[in-house]
Amino acid sequence: MALEGAKYNIYVNTIAPNAGTNLTRTILPEEIVQAFKPEYVAPFVALLCSDKCPDPTGGLFEVGCGWQARTRWQRSGGHGFPVDVKLTPEAVVSKWNKIIDFDDGRADHPEGGQDGLKGIMNNMNNKSGASKSESGEGQYLKAIEEAKKAKSEGTAYEYDDKEVILYSELSLSRLMEICFANVPRYLSGCQTH
Repeated sequence: MALEGAKYNIYVNTIAPNAGTNLTRTILPEEIVQAFKPEYVAPFVALLCSDKCPDPTGGLFEVGCGWQARTRWQRSGGHGFPVDVKLTPEAVVSKWNKIIDFDDGRADHPEGGQDGLKGIMNNMNNKSGASKSESGEGQYLKAIEEAKKAKSEGTAYEYDDKEVILYSELSLSRLMEICFANVPRYLSGCQTH
C-alpha cells in the first residue's frame, strides 16, 4: 500500500502500539498502566501524519511507554526445493531446521515486494536433474498427451420409419404443451357473442 499510495501522496505506516487501557488495568499494576498511557503513543502518530516526518511512508513501528522503534522483517536463508519434482510434506519436514534457521549467516531483511520475491525467483531454475517422467509435472503432461490422442467412437444406432414418426409426434406434442400451456387460462376469461 505504501508503494502504490506514494505516487498519489498517500502515506502508509503501521504501528504496533502498547497502551494501557481499562482492560489492561484489570491485570496490570496501576503504575504500569500509567507508564503505558496513550499519551506516549499519540505524539508518534502525530509525527507520522505531519509533513515533518523524515521517512513519511512504508514504516513499521513499535511504540509504547515512551519508547519508539522501527521494526523490520527478517527472513531466514530458507531452502529451495527443485521445481521439477513433486513437493511433499515429508520433503519439507526433512529440511525444516534449515527453513527456520536465522543464525547460519544467510538471513536477510527484505524491505519491499521485490526483496520478498528474491528467494522465490532465484529458485525458479532449481532443477533436480530428474527426468520429466519421474517428476509430477511429467506425469501430468503424459496424461494430457494421452487424452489428446484418444479417439471417440460413436454408438451405432439403427432406427426405422416408425421410430422417426413416434419421436416426431412426441417432440411435437411436447412443443405444443410448452407453447400453449397457459392458453386455456386466457381463453376461459373470454366471452363469445
